[in-house]
Amino acid sequence: MTIPLAPNYDHVDVGPVKPCQFTSDPYYQSHCLHHLGFVAVNLNHDDLGVQRGVRGHAIMKITFLRASFVRVLVLAVGLILSGQNGFAGGYTNNFSSGIGSTVTGGSAAIVGGTLLELTPKAASTYGTLLVNDLDPGVAIQSFTVTFDLYIYSGGDLGGDGLSLNFGNPTNYPNGYANYELGVGAGLNFRFQTYTVNRTSLGMNSAGLAVSTPYTDVGNGSTDPMTISYDRVSGATFNYRGQTISLTAVQLGGFVPQPGFRFLLGARCGGATEGHRIDNLSITTIPQSTNASLAGIVPSVGALTPIFSGNTTSYTVNVAYAVTNFSVSPTVAQSNATITVNGVTVVSGAASGNSALNVGTNLQTIVVTAEN
Repeated sequence: MTIPLAPNYDHVDVGPVKPCQFTSDPYYQSHCLHHLGFVAVNLNHDDLGVQRGVRGHAIMKITFLRASFVRVLVLAVGLILSGQNGFAGGYTNNFSSGIGSTVTGGSAAIVGGTLLELTPKAASTYGTLLVNDLDPGVAIQSFTVTFDLYIYSGGDLGGDGLSLNFGNPTNYPNGYANYELGVGAGLNFRFQTYTVNRTSLGMNSAGLAVSTPYTDVGNGSTDPMTISYDRVSGATFNYRGQTISLTAVQLGGFVPQPGFRFLLGARCGGATEGHRIDNLSITTIPQSTNASLAGIVPSVGALTPIFSGNTTSYTVNVAYAVTNFSVSPTVAQSNATITVNGVTVVSGAASGNSALNVGTNLQTIVVTAEN
């Protein structure tokens, strides 16, 4: 005969006599146990109405047909960020009301009430303007610097030039130095006027530079200057209608760090010229602290609860027949990175398949903000 079981089970057939281990209770009960996953089926012969036989034997056979058990996947989302939520930093000055949040060195001084003169036209002089940290505690993603530049040699062989530098201030010189060649170990944008008349962009620490020559840089004209940098695209230097640039790959040795500062520096050696700037504007964009996800797509099944950027734990129920599983997480901020179970995954791409056990399985997604 066939004995009905609970839902999700098939049937129990009672058939020919086969030996079976009995318990010692007086009712000759036997227990037949079959395990699959976390499910155990216990059958009591008396409950099944099976005729008792000789003590020590059972007159029954059990056939168990495997049911469809559920595998449960739990997704845990972790967020890693550093620093603080950043906003664009900035320094803007037309020098009509002082130097603002900066420190000057050497001969640097405001002249005429509206111009910052880094050096007068005098031999063996230097001048610097060190801008305060515009994004305390956070590394920058990009910056743009503009100013009007005036270099005047009075028809003499000018010298020596100036530079804008961005790097660790502890590496900047304190005093007279070859500022026209760039200083420190970070990025530098240079004007070299002594015999060469050229602008250059590079990194002294990496021996990297690209240059463009000009005629008569020190002719006394006032020319706008635009300098920009982005971790993704690289750096550009625009002066008198010409642009020089280095890609992010070429600048791979430069990694912005918290605490980096801008320094303008100029120098005159034996040859002399005046170096003046006006309408200085510096805008920085800090690296993002966004470690959020924009979505998670499971390879099968659906998330419970429905995805939300503020939710860090989800469950996915899948059928017993599903033995492998992957997820495709997408970051909310393009420079954030993702790992699934410790393995890096490209945003929007599927993770590697993970084997599923019957019962609860854990997949861990970790999102790290770019800073």
